[in-house]
Amino acid sequence: MDEHVHKEKLARINYKQVILVAIITAVTSITVTLISSGVFFKDETPTPRPVTVDCDSYKEENKVLKSELASAIPTGSLQDMSSRFFPKGGNPEEMKDSIKVLLEYSNQLSKHQSHYTFKLFLVQKIMLNKPRGNVNTRIDNDLSETYKIIQGILKDAGSYPGVVNGVRLDTYLALKEFQESINQTDSTYFNPDNYGIFGFKTLETIRRILESTNS
Repeated sequence: MDEHVHKEKLARINYKQVILVAIITAVTSITVTLISSGVFFKDETPTPRPVTVDCDSYKEENKVLKSELASAIPTGSLQDMSSRFFPKGGNPEEMKDSIKVLLEYSNQLSKHQSHYTFKLFLVQKIMLNKPRGNVNTRIDNDLSETYKIIQGILKDAGSYPGVVNGVRLDTYLALKEFQESINQTDSTYFNPDNYGIFGFKTLETIRRILESTNS
């Protein structure tokens, strides 16, 4: 009888052990799965986004920065102007008067630079520095500032309705159209082979037109 009771108790213990082992195995398996899936560890580091570079935009920005740097006033010049207009020991009222003079001078300079006579002077100066004494808008080169001046002169003469942008092709087409329009009155005035070349004959023709319209 005692041996039968002992076997029955032993069987119950073995059954409990089997259940316990099964529970531990199941919990261990679930825990490993959760850990591997990252549930217990949240990565706070943001996923790096791919960096894309717009080459054309970068080149254009670089070109603008170079242009601004080239046209910037050197530090030495700024110091010279500062010492000339704002001497040490100057009182606030004197500085205000100096600023007023500078602003007035700047306004007058802007008016002079926008006048057609100043533009004609600039383009003539450029032409005198050219080996052939003219500006050839048929050649693809980097003369955007010169082209802007020519466009401005043609616009003042009523022969360029476009935007003053310094684009060579726009300048060439406008200049060619202007020279063709003059040849409608005198077919021998401009040589068709020289259409698109801004020489002294073109300069003087535009000067006469502007002087007659602004007299």
